[in-house]
Amino acid sequence: MKLELLKFDEDFTLSSLVSKSDGKTIESNSDISQLWRFLTENRDSIKHEIIISDDEKYLSTQCIDEEFDDPESLLFTIQGRTLDIANRRVVIKSLFINTIYYTEFNIIDSDYLDENTLICVELKNSLVIEKKRLWKRHALDIVCRVNDNEYNIVEVSGNILKVIPQVNLSLIESIQINGNSYLAKKLKDFSSYSVIEIDLPDISSTKKYFEFYRSIRYPHLKIVHRTDFKSRLALYNEGGFFSSFKEKRSLDFEQKIIEEWTSTSEGVNETSIDYISTHKGKCVATSSLSKLTEQGEKSYWIFSQLCAIKDINTISNTLDQYKWRSEFLSMLT
Repeated sequence: MKLELLKFDEDFTLSSLVSKSDGKTIESNSDISQLWRFLTENRDSIKHEIIISDDEKYLSTQCIDEEFDDPESLLFTIQGRTLDIANRRVVIKSLFINTIYYTEFNIIDSDYLDENTLICVELKNSLVIEKKRLWKRHALDIVCRVNDNEYNIVEVSGNILKVIPQVNLSLIESIQINGNSYLAKKLKDFSSYSVIEIDLPDISSTKKYFEFYRSIRYPHLKIVHRTDFKSRLALYNEGGFFSSFKEKRSLDFEQKIIEEWTSTSEGVNETSIDYISTHKGKCVATSSLSKLTEQGEKSYWIFSQLCAIKDINTISNTLDQYKWRSEFLSMLT
């Protein structure tokens, strides 16, 4: 017996369909049928919304009828819907894990059953994949400038901004926030607002934007160098950070640390970032993120220097030390 590597078939494997990139349109009938067979098998974990028009949207459930076995047609129920919607074209929005599938269907038949409307839809040759937003949304109200015009940022989700009123420009080159300029592009327009994506091509721009994002997402976090030395030392002592070192502490141990912090506080290291968390004015957790090396186009970063006090009241602060580092790395990619 020997092991063999199987050649990856991009056109027909289910994994390639599920992992298609954001905004990808699938037009192959066989691929759409295969993907919907997969969605049907996992129907208990999927949320469906039937979109008949902008004003007609209904939550729906996919159902199975063993006597009805047509791979090109699917059955859905709409709770309490009694109107005749046969022979109409609809879009079904299906959410599975973190991916949304928009599929166009023709309703070929409908019936009223047990206070629900049962509809039979026919698969069409158009399915669009949209990756669901993973970032938490935060409301705010900050003035920004786009191409010398003033707008208001009313929501931030990672590096995605909701801006009002609608930006009536086809091309956006940059956006200014709190005096800092960032590369940007418009993703979508809605009736009263636009969605803008901040482009972060390097570490420097990511660090600059993340400090703005951090002030909204993690207001209790501070850049380490902006906290006083005694508060930092108290955290390291109470968190047991120094006890992990075997060397015997000299009488001037803490003074030497303060001198080292002082000598480096004015410097700027583009490849590392440090934040400290406060709770009721006290430093309770801190951590660092540092770029280790590069290999080709890939960068390798390490989590380092996590120190936190053991207190049930500040456990969320400790959790945030893991979250902010993950979110920073997500912006880099």
